[in-house]
Amino acid sequence: MLALTIAVCLLSKAICGNALLLDPWFSESGNMTLSTWAFSLLTNIFIVGQEWGYLLIYRAGSLLYSLQAWEAPPMASQFTIITPAWTLSIELMFYVAAPFIVRRHVLLIAALAFASQYFRYEAYHLGYYSEATNYRFFPFELSLFLHGAVCFRLGRLPSQINPGWAAASTAVTILTIVFLPRYFPENQYQLYAIVGALLPILFEFSRRNNWDRSLGELSFPLYLVHWPVFVFSSTLVRAYEPSSIGTTAAFPIAAIAITIAASGLINRYIVDPVDTWRQTRAKTAELVSA
Repeated sequence: MLALTIAVCLLSKAICGNALLLDPWFSESGNMTLSTWAFSLLTNIFIVGQEWGYLLIYRAGSLLYSLQAWEAPPMASQFTIITPAWTLSIELMFYVAAPFIVRRHVLLIAALAFASQYFRYEAYHLGYYSEATNYRFFPFELSLFLHGAVCFRLGRLPSQINPGWAAASTAVTILTIVFLPRYFPENQYQLYAIVGALLPILFEFSRRNNWDRSLGELSFPLYLVHWPVFVFSSTLVRAYEPSSIGTTAAFPIAAIAITIAASGLINRYIVDPVDTWRQTRAKTAELVSA
């Protein structure tokens, strides 16, 4: 996705002079210090560290730490080409830590999750709250990953849960979201706790429904591709029909349709072949070791 996005941006630059998501690179390339170049290049290529771009303000070519960087743009994140990819950095950090945690006793995992959450609340109480630390600080987000790990370890639970109770709990959560739309945004960690408690049930539901798994497989490429598609399509609309942005339903519908189609193509021609290759390598390794 990164390579494809860069290619389209460069093509746009050559044809119409608009580099789209690469505009900050072209406009600031002569001002950026070596450390700024290094941070921006390495985080785009290797993903890890992208979330730190929301704790770094960009001034006169240099990057400076600021807890409130979000409120004082421009930030280092302007050089992140696929903006939503910062979440993958946090995910990768968990993968590094996981072998040392998830095989431990479930009570230890739960204790670490509690410690991470307690660390979050204490830090917020001391004034270390910002948009960056709300979602983009791994020590705080670790608790959510560990919540999932605990639920995985309790994977036999669905067979012991009354289906009626499970359906009722899910229905109440959905109705709360629909009819009290402000409740969970204002009490988001209550929503996380409820969803976490329901995860074993949801896993069991997904396991039994092929269409649900298909949606899950589509969600990841959709997550990555939606941002470039939005930027490219909105730029085209502004160029040819600027008054239609925000005033017609055609634009968001078209953007959603293109995003879904692109995600399907990515799954079909990139993800599936790579996954098949990975599985083949794993089976070969098993045969060799045997």
